[in-house]
Amino acid sequence: MKTQLSLLARCGLAALLIISASASALAAATQSLTAIQLAVERHIEAEFSSLGSISDIEVSPLDPRLRLSACKKPLTPFTPAGQHRLGNTTIGIRCDDDKPWSLYVPVRIASSVNILTASRPLARGSILTAADISTSQRDVATLPYGFFTDQEQLAGMQLRRAVRPGDVFSPAIVTAPPLIERGQTVWITAKTGGIQVMMKGEALADAAADERVRVRNLSSKRTVEARVIGPAMVQVP
Repeated sequence: MKTQLSLLARCGLAALLIISASASALAAATQSLTAIQLAVERHIEAEFSSLGSISDIEVSPLDPRLRLSACKKPLTPFTPAGQHRLGNTTIGIRCDDDKPWSLYVPVRIASSVNILTASRPLARGSILTAADISTSQRDVATLPYGFFTDQEQLAGMQLRRAVRPGDVFSPAIVTAPPLIERGQTVWITAKTGGIQVMMKGEALADAAADERVRVRNLSSKRTVEARVIGPAMVQVP
């Protein structure tokens, strides 16, 4: 009886050792998910620090059931085209050995950046000056509609809507002011060969620099489409 128990114990121990060895071999053949997450974090710290002071990086947890072959070469993280931004984004990582694979990992990058905000209440249609603009440190992840950091980009722009103190100036609420207003008399210029012709016309809509606008030739009464090239000046092809 003791011999049988001893035999059973030895068999159980052998089976346990086989299972343990198999598990170790499987772990060795499977890519560490922790290593993937660390590689993604290092990539973000290196590639995104120039966009602002990174205060937090959240890498979405990887599915523990994910089984990727262990990479024999260093992992290669990369930023997908169009994803080089703060906030919610995606980072890619790939293995370039004889069993290649790639993976895209959702991440959230919190970063404090000095952005431009309104220093006082401003009405719709206001033309922005330096006195209207202040700076405020914000987490870019909370600004999905964009922002400005350079005052020169905003000075002279016109507001599409009213703003309150502290409101963020985003591309959606500012526009270039019109150089031409509807009903205004403008000069229409056209080039034929080496000759430039100028004639008077009437603008049929507001338009900013480089925008196209319909104008009526006051001599021929014909309506043409022209490009705004300066104050009270448009050009037809």
